[in-house]
Amino acid sequence: MQQRYNLRLLYIAFSMLGFTVPIFDPLYPYFSTTFGVGFDKIGLVFFGGSLVAIISNIVAGRICDHYPFRRVLLFSFLVTFSGFSLFAVYQSFFSLVITVLIVNIGYNIVWPGSYSAVFIDFNENYSEIYVNLDKFYYFSTLFGPLLISLLFYLKLSPRILFIFLAAVFGIMFVVFYFTFRKEEKRKNMKTRLTIKATESSASLEGYQAQGMAADGRNTIKNYTAPGDEAADERNRNIIKNSDGIEYDKAMDESESKEKTINTDLNNDELECTYAYKGFRTIFKKATVLSSITLTLFACVMVGSSAWLTTYFTSFDVPIFLSSIFVSVYWFFTFIGLQLISKLLKYLGEARILFYGGLLSTIGLIFYGTVPNIYVKIIFIIMVAIGVAGIYPLATAISVRENPQASATASGFTVAMGIAGSLIIQPLMGFVAQYFDKRNTPFVLLAISVTGTFVAFLLLRHLKEPVFSGKGKSCKS
Repeated sequence: MQQRYNLRLLYIAFSMLGFTVPIFDPLYPYFSTTFGVGFDKIGLVFFGGSLVAIISNIVAGRICDHYPFRRVLLFSFLVTFSGFSLFAVYQSFFSLVITVLIVNIGYNIVWPGSYSAVFIDFNENYSEIYVNLDKFYYFSTLFGPLLISLLFYLKLSPRILFIFLAAVFGIMFVVFYFTFRKEEKRKNMKTRLTIKATESSASLEGYQAQGMAADGRNTIKNYTAPGDEAADERNRNIIKNSDGIEYDKAMDESESKEKTINTDLNNDELECTYAYKGFRTIFKKATVLSSITLTLFACVMVGSSAWLTTYFTSFDVPIFLSSIFVSVYWFFTFIGLQLISKLLKYLGEARILFYGGLLSTIGLIFYGTVPNIYVKIIFIIMVAIGVAGIYPLATAISVRENPQASATASGFTVAMGIAGSLIIQPLMGFVAQYFDKRNTPFVLLAISVTGTFVAFLLLRHLKEPVFSGKGKSCKS
C-alpha cells in the first residue's frame, strides 16, 4: 500500500520536473536581449548546465545504490529551491549561469533513484511505469511555455516565474519530508526484527551443519579397517570435503545476512536496495547501444524544442506565439507516450526506439524544407511523437541488463541522454549565431539519422525483428 502511495508521490515529482526543466528554453531570446549576450554564449551556459547534469546523474546513481532514495530526493528539492531563489532575487547573466548550474544539480538527481526504485518495487511492469512517469513529465511540460507566453503577452517580468518555481520546490520539500517520515519508525522496527531472525536462522543452520559433520567423522572412524591405507586416504578426503562444505555454507550464510541487513537498512519503501557491484559491470553491449541511442535522440529532442523559438524568430514569429508552439511540441510528446504504452504490449523497447527514429527523421526532413510556418508545426509534431519515449525505453533496457546495480545503470543511461544536451546546445548556438538560424533543423536531421542507425544495431544485438515478427521480444 505504501509503495503505491509513494509511487503517486513520484508522479507528482515528475509533473513538477516536467513543468520546470523546459522553462528556460523559450527564454533564450529574452536572455540574449536582456543581458546583451550572443546565442553562442547562451548555448555555452546551457552546455555547462548539461555537463553538471551528467555528473549529477552518475553520482546520484551510485549514491542511490547505497543510501535511501528519500534522502536523495529531499536533497534534490532543497538544492533546486536554492537555485531558483537566487535568480528570483538577483537577475544578471552571472546569476543565470549560477542558477543553471545549481538547478541542474538539483532536479537531475531525481531520475536514477526513481527508475531504480520502480524497478525494484514493481519488477513485473517497470517499463510501463517508466512510461507513465514520463507521461506526467511531458504533460506538464506544455504548461511552462504557456505561462511564459502569458507573461510576455501581459508584459510582466519573468521574475514572477522564478519566484513561483522556488515556492513550488520549497513546498515539495516539506510535503515529501513529512509524508515519507511517517513510515520510518515502523521500518526501523522491521529492520531489527529481520536482522535478528536472520541471525537466529544462520546460527541454527550452522549448528546443524556442525552436527552433521561430526556424525560423518564418527561414522568414518567406526568403519575404517586398521592398516587399510587406501581407506584412510578416502576418509581424509571425505573429511576435507565435509569441512569445505561447512565453510562454503558458512560463507553463504554470512553473505545472506549481509545482503539482508543492507537491504533493510536502505529500505525506504521506494529506494535502491541492491548493493553496488562496481561501475564497470554495467557496460554491457545492450546498455552501451541503448545509451548511445538515447544520446542522439536526446539531441533531437532538446534541439528541436529548446531552439524552436529561436528558429521561428527567423520567420519573424514573436516569442509569445512561438512559445505556444513549444507547448504544442511537448503536448505531443505526451501523446507519443500514450501510444508507446499500448505498443509495449506488442513490441520490445528497442523496436519502438527504431520506429521512433524513423518517424523523427521523416518529420525533420519536411520541418526544415517546408516554408509555411504552420505546416512546419505538423512535422515538428511528428518529431515530438518519434522521440517521446527515448528516456523510459532506453533506461528499461539498461536496467534490465543490470539488475544488480539498477540505480547506477539508470544513472549512467540518463546521463548519456543529458550528454545530448551537452552536445546540441553549443552546436545549435554556434549555427544560430554564425550561420543562418534556418539551417538548425538540418543539424538535427543528421543526428536523427545516426540515432536511427544505432537503434537498428541495438535491434540486431537483441535479436529482435525489424519490420516483421509478432510478440514482444527482449533479452534477459
